[in-house]
Amino acid sequence: MRVTSRKELNMELLPALMIAFGAMVSAILSALGQFLVNSAIAKSIKNKNANHK
Repeated sequence: MRVTSRKELNMELLPALMIAFGAMVSAILSALGQFLVNSAIAKSIKNKNANHK
């Protein structure tokens, strides 16, 4: 059983951490984008309804 140094451990964990971080960031960005798109659609629908009156 070999003893892994802290540096080796970091090199093994780094890719997994980067993948997890990237997934988290992309999830937040997609949620934000969806929210912005939904609010933009809601505004345009309200404007269309206001224009019809």
